[in-house]
Amino acid sequence: PAAGDVITQIYADSNGNIWGFSPQGVHTLDITQSGWTMEQASGTQNWPHGLPRGVLEDDGILYIPLWETGTGDSGFAAAGVARWDLMTNSPLSTWSTANDLHSDKITDIIRVGDQLFFASADAGIGRYDVPGDLWKVTWDADNWLLDNRVAGLEVSGDELFILGKDNVQTYSVSTGSFSTSISLESLTLGGEGRNNIL
Repeated sequence: PAAGDVITQIYADSNGNIWGFSPQGVHTLDITQSGWTMEQASGTQNWPHGLPRGVLEDDGILYIPLWETGTGDSGFAAAGVARWDLMTNSPLSTWSTANDLHSDKITDIIRVGDQLFFASADAGIGRYDVPGDLWKVTWDADNWLLDNRVAGLEVSGDELFILGKDNVQTYSVSTGSFSTSISLESLTLGGEGRNNIL
């Protein structure tokens, strides 16, 4: 990367390519593994400014949540989820609140069955039906979640675990129903959910 550019996420895709994501853009590790090549600069078509906060690969597409950087005039607001097509080696349109994503502050992305789940810091969980190419009803504090602040998601067996502000909720994938809620305090985890993620 250029001077002053810091890669905050590294990802090895299913083809063995090494990707680096930074506030300045998208990079790939060159074939000799001696340097990085800038594939797409931030602030250009289909790749907004933002701090990369994770990577999910699903069906040939990389999904990268981009969070705010800096403050005031020198900073950029959270931008939603940038997407990269591995087949064409090019960016796809960014998903944000401007085009159906429920929040621009995405904390985690996970695939569960035919759906992508997008946890957010402020608006619950957005759900995208991949084969149907459509957004489903958002889970939030107005329907099934205890809180709109979701720090993380994980699947184990048939259960989806949802780490909220001060609890873990479970959702049965096979029955399609929420089952239990466990307080973080009862698990001897202090603070908010976001403080308990490694």
